[in-house]
Amino acid sequence: MKLGTHNGPFHADEVFATAFLLNLYEDAEIIRTRKEDILQTCDIVYDVGRGKYDHHTRDKEYRENEIPYAASGLIWRDFGREILRKEGVDDPAVEEEFFNEVDEVFIQPLDALDNGINIEKSMPILDIAYVVKLMNPAWDADESEEESFWKAVTFAKSVFYSYLNKLLSSHRAYPFIQRAFEAREVPEILILETGCPWGKALTSLDEQNKVLFVITPRDNGQFTVQGVRSEPGSFAVRKNFPDSWAGLEGEELERATHVPGSIFCHSGLWLAVADSLAGAVQLAKLAIQA
Repeated sequence: MKLGTHNGPFHADEVFATAFLLNLYEDAEIIRTRKEDILQTCDIVYDVGRGKYDHHTRDKEYRENEIPYAASGLIWRDFGREILRKEGVDDPAVEEEFFNEVDEVFIQPLDALDNGINIEKSMPILDIAYVVKLMNPAWDADESEEESFWKAVTFAKSVFYSYLNKLLSSHRAYPFIQRAFEAREVPEILILETGCPWGKALTSLDEQNKVLFVITPRDNGQFTVQGVRSEPGSFAVRKNFPDSWAGLEGEELERATHVPGSIFCHSGLWLAVADSLAGAVQLAKLAIQA
């Protein structure tokens, strides 16, 4: 396989598009050029050449929400499902759900910025697209443009596949969370045998919003009691710990709760820690009754 994209300064859209394609075509040759005769020898050409995967045309393609495609979105649109299958997604319904979520959460912001759409922010942040742009060599750098491009591709692979694995891990965790949900003794408390991403699965399972706290073990033998968010993306929880526990640690928290082994309560009143499962359950029960 020969994959063609432009040379010169690089941007996040073709860098991530390269990372996507190299997932499927690991031994592909990446040719960075703007010479038409060379691009015509490539199997896939993106972000250059005025073809199917070049968005620098008057008739650029738009999503239904009016966010235009850039190279990253165009490549994901046509190859994303294949990437998900390669990463182990074998349920068509799950594949479609994840395909759309990746596009909406990860890729559309990249495409919007590359097309000159200002994404409003409450404060300036270093978004991924800008970080990739920073990886272009400075005017007086010893490093070549080609070396910088491949560093950026390596970075893009790391970022994207960390994100994708996080997404897939929530799918893998679902049956564990379902069993714990069905086995809970106190309707308001979900106890998990291992730490795993539980938010999305619990939202699906807990249609009546009964679960208020989730208890998970820590690597050091302690147990975390975490309040369930009132809605996805919100910092508010369905039930806070008592105000009098805020920021307390160790003996101070033990005196306030009368629970031996109480270790810590977050000042935001959404998380507490105990040194045993029994202690964690007791903290959760006290918070429910408060």
